Amino acid sequence: MTTARAARPSPSASGGVATVATGVIGQPSTGSLVPLNGIGVAADFDMATQSEPGRIQPLNDQLALLEVVPRAMTVSSFSVAATPSSTTILVGLTATVRAELYPGSVNAGLTPVPGATCTFNLDIVTTQGFPYGCTASPSAQIAAGQVAVVLFTLTTSTSSSQPLNQTIPLYVSTGTVAS
Repeated sequence: MTTARAARPSPSASGGVATVATGVIGQPSTGSLVPLNGIGVAADFDMATQSEPGRIQPLNDQLALLEVVPRAMTVSSFSVAATPSSTTILVGLTATVRAELYPGSVNAGLTPVPGATCTFNLDIVTTQGFPYGCTASPSAQIAAGQVAVVLFTLTTSTSSSQPLNQTIPLYVSTGTVAS
């Protein structure tokens, strides 16, 4: 995993704002699903609706985001760029954004691909307009006919006793290199 600031992400690449949030203990409460190709509107995903740890089952209104893979492919590079919009992070709080590639089937659910994850920290008090990004090289196999999305989530941590709940709207874009 490589973490670095993105060169210049397009602030409207997702067609909307992806909202990520944590609960009081700093664990993901709301994630955001974004199409694999990075085009389309992001949809909020309630992390409490996970059927089991490590597996997500998109709801009916989120099915339009699932990109059907027309032929088998190997994803050799996975990258994301995000620009926070109108966000203030509490002093002393570390906010970590995670983006994971989730392929699978509509009926059986989607599971993350090992190595197709990248993370970056939003580590300044006012983050509006600052681009962040990361890249992973997973060599992930996706079978023909499967669907795929990118799930963005947020975790927070601090060394003090302050509450860890945080909501961050992000303009996001995703990219993959596949063969």
